[in-house]
Amino acid sequence: NNVWKFEAFSLSSGTDVLLNVNLNVTGFKIFGEFSGAYVTGTVLSPLAQNVVGIWFNLKSPLKASLETGQTSQMRLWLPPTFQPLPDCGTSLNLFSLSYDVGRELVKNPFPTTISYLSLPSGTYCFDHYDAASGQWYVEMTIEQEVS
Repeated sequence: NNVWKFEAFSLSSGTDVLLNVNLNVTGFKIFGEFSGAYVTGTVLSPLAQNVVGIWFNLKSPLKASLETGQTSQMRLWLPPTFQPLPDCGTSLNLFSLSYDVGRELVKNPFPTTISYLSLPSGTYCFDHYDAASGQWYVEMTIEQEVS
C-alpha cells in the first residue's frame, strides 16, 4: 500500500498549479518531475513523535527567485492518522534543511555513500489539514531555485 504522496506546485502564473504526475517510483506517487523520492523516519508509528527524512532527485529545477518573488512549493502528504507538529516542529528545532547521515535511531537510514545537498536557506515548512481527504500534509515553500 502506498501511504506517502508528494506534490510539487508552480506559482509562475500567480496561482498554485499542480505539476504533472509520475508514478515511476515503487511505493510512491510522485507529482512533478522527480527521478526519485524516498522517505524514512526515526519511528514507524503514528502514535510516537517521529522525525522524517526526505530525499529526492530532481529531473528539472524547482524555479524560484527572490528578485521576482516567485517561489516553489512541495507537499508531503502524511499517512492516515499521522499528524505533523505545528510548523513542522520548527519551534522545537526539529525541522532541518539538511539530512543528518549520522543521526542515531533511524529505522531505515539513507545510504551513507551519497552526498546530500540541503534545501536552500529561505525554505519554510507549514502544517496543513485537508478536510476532504482527512489527512495532514506539510508544505515547504522554497524561495531559491533548486536543481
